[in-house]
Amino acid sequence: MLESTIQQLAGADGLSKLNAYRTLVEALRASNSLPDRIALQDRMSLFTQFIQRDITAKTATGSPDTQLIIAALTLLNTFLHFPGIASTLPNDFGIFIVDHCIRSFEDGQTSKEIARHLMQLMRSQNFSPKVMTSDRVGRLVTSLNKIEQHLQGKSILMYRICIYQRLVKQCRQLMITHSDWMLDMFTDMLSTMKEIRSAAIGLGLEAAFILGREKTVTKRVTDILKFTRGEEKKKYIDFYAERLTEMANDDTEKLAVPRIWSVVILFLADSDKKWETFK
Repeated sequence: MLESTIQQLAGADGLSKLNAYRTLVEALRASNSLPDRIALQDRMSLFTQFIQRDITAKTATGSPDTQLIIAALTLLNTFLHFPGIASTLPNDFGIFIVDHCIRSFEDGQTSKEIARHLMQLMRSQNFSPKVMTSDRVGRLVTSLNKIEQHLQGKSILMYRICIYQRLVKQCRQLMITHSDWMLDMFTDMLSTMKEIRSAAIGLGLEAAFILGREKTVTKRVTDILKFTRGEEKKKYIDFYAERLTEMANDDTEKLAVPRIWSVVILFLADSDKKWETFK
């Protein structure tokens, strides 16, 4: 089966390639056979070439070949599900994938469907520090921070939260350096959508325990809470307090208020000037 799949993917027929991707994904998800996976690992360089080729595929009219792109991304996501397979992905391929994701998140023409599959990759990846460099993580965080300028919706926000959570655990020091994600986190904790709010609070609690003792993080949170917004020049902490008060008076939201406040306090726990922030 593996050899026939490779032959189909090496060919020029789009439908055959589409079927080959789907067949391989189904086989991987259904199989617990280690020898099959070992055979797959031996041919990984071929599969990374196919994926790299097809996630930028175009139709005859020049538009993105969405079906083929998603099929290739689905196979890669399936690879990432198996640590033994994911560990065989070469660093240069990882670099290509992360850079491609960044460009796609920045591109206003990227469809939501493709963006979701790319975000799923970034949520699942465990690329090495040689791939996840300071520059690359910084550009990734910036692209995610700005993605709402052209892509909206609950799924986009949820995937972004999940990616931030992955990066906090994977690239701790770099997420301290590149901290634009923190404003997204604080904003999403106030979301009217329960799922987004809960996920953002989960990110906040985890990030506070992992990063909260760092003075640069405390300063960043303090700066966020002190910055002024809108024509009224209202401090963000004042806006935050007003929103939390509204939530406390809403039966559907009030249970989240103590958890949100806990995140704020945890991030400011080591600040000598924490109470000045609230004045």
